[in-house]
Amino acid sequence: MEWVATAVVVAQTAQQWTMITLIDFAPQWVKRRLLANEYTGEALDRRVTQRIAGGWQMAKALYHMNSVNAYPGLALGDVVPETLKVVALRDGNASVVTSLCDLTTGSTPLMINFGSCS
Repeated sequence: MEWVATAVVVAQTAQQWTMITLIDFAPQWVKRRLLANEYTGEALDRRVTQRIAGGWQMAKALYHMNSVNAYPGLALGDVVPETLKVVALRDGNASVVTSLCDLTTGSTPLMINFGSCS
C-alpha cells in the first residue's frame, strides 16, 4: 500500500505545481479574479504582477512537503519522551523550561498542532 501513498504525494505535488504555474502565466485579469479572495488593494496589485513558480526546485520542495505530511514521524498513541523540553513564553520572553510530559493532565490527551499560526 506504500505505492498508493507515493502516488497520492506525486498527484498532490503535480496539482499544486501546475496551479502555481498556471496562475503565474495567466493574463493579469485572470490572476486578479483568482487571487481576489486572498488579496485586496495594493497587495492584490503587487501579487498580480509577481511570479512565484520556481521550476523544478519548487516541484522538489512541494514533493518534500507533501511527503513529510503523508508519512508523519509520530502517530496517535506514541509515547512522548520524558527528556523532550519546551520553553513556555510569557509576554514574548522565555521564562519556563519544562518537559512536554508535564503539560499533560491525567487522562486528557495532549494535542500538539504544528500548523500555520495565521
